[in-house]
Amino acid sequence: MTGDPDSFNVEPMGLRKPFDRYRLFTRPFQERELGQLLAKKIAAFKPDAVVSANTPLGAQSMLFDKCAAINKKFIFWVQDLLGVGIKSNAGKKIPIIGDLAGRYYVRLENTLLRKSDNIVIITEDFRHMVSRAMVSEDKIHVIRNWAPLEEIPVQDKANPWSIKHGLADKFCFIYSGTMGMKHNPELLVQLSKAFKGDQSVAIVVISEGLGAEYLKKKKASEKIENLLLLPFQPFEILPMVLGSADVLLAILEADAGLFAVPSKVLTSLCAQRPLLLSVPLENLAARIVNEQKAGFVVAPDKIDDFISGAKTLVSDKALRRTMANNGRLYAENTFDIQRITDQFEKIILS
Repeated sequence: MTGDPDSFNVEPMGLRKPFDRYRLFTRPFQERELGQLLAKKIAAFKPDAVVSANTPLGAQSMLFDKCAAINKKFIFWVQDLLGVGIKSNAGKKIPIIGDLAGRYYVRLENTLLRKSDNIVIITEDFRHMVSRAMVSEDKIHVIRNWAPLEEIPVQDKANPWSIKHGLADKFCFIYSGTMGMKHNPELLVQLSKAFKGDQSVAIVVISEGLGAEYLKKKKASEKIENLLLLPFQPFEILPMVLGSADVLLAILEADAGLFAVPSKVLTSLCAQRPLLLSVPLENLAARIVNEQKAGFVVAPDKIDDFISGAKTLVSDKALRRTMANNGRLYAENTFDIQRITDQFEKIILS
């Protein structure tokens, strides 16, 4: 991109097959394949330090081992507590085997946390769970996530993307992002049904995977015409996608609030649109939106409250404008990339 230094480079790691996080029996083999690719890259590049985030734990373990073998610093950047998440989800899906697999991944994650030179967590809420892995407190650093403010300029509602999809003259609730086992797609079904008789309202879901497949089946079987399902869109048009919304949505199941923070909320704040969240009230994303008065937050099991919040936002334009402005102001005041870079540099050099 324009402005990037010549020394900056991005390279994809291509697996033989798409990574399938939901198959407990094939996932370890794919994690090993990814780990081998990463280890080879480290051996060739010979970095001074490695900062690794969102890497599947089996691959993360191999990456750490390679760094240790060549005496390079390893920083574990904890976006989600993956072991806790696998244990929670797999235990529900396959009660005995899933629970055993979850316990294995929790132990693996704890071991990696304990051995890492430094750990970056995105919320203070993760500290007690990281500390339980017997990690020294001086190795734990909190750096909240951010969004690329300069890459998410505020867009008009009527833009080429909204016009293309027939959304420029509709009131749009938009959900954009992953929708996996820690989300509840049924909530979007109920939201669509709540506005089923109103042709001026559309619920737009831009996603792929398990949740999107669930919504496709529901849309067809229950003839939900106001639910528009689209695949992931190119990043370069994301500002137009978000700008097409009147309200932006985020969803997280109750138990997922312990191990995940929906970072899409931060991007939504940049877009200067009000938010409607169904997430645990103690979750960092929920606290930010509530504290900044940037939208409505309801607990995951409060479907009626979610629908009520949606109807209030539809009917109150002034409230939407106030919430949208509050969110954008928070983003402008908080997402200072130079300050964040300085924090990471200090950790890497320590």
